[in-house]
Amino acid sequence: MAPLNRITHFITRVGGIVSSRALATLADIYTVLSVGAHLTRMISVATVTKDTQFLRRGSGNTIRAGAQATR
Repeated sequence: MAPLNRITHFITRVGGIVSSRALATLADIYTVLSVGAHLTRMISVATVTKDTQFLRRGSGNTIRAGAQATR
């Protein structure tokens, strides 16, 4: 997993909550990179479906993301 740069005011909302759009973008980027790593080459891909559950606000000062292609 690679850390995103420090969480700044550019991706936070009132109360220091990280923007859900920023998190969705991060998830999309890691999905594309995972597919590229699995195929050993980059191809054009699109998000078909995504299920995100936000149970509580993030804490700390970094965001970590990771993905793994399973099919």
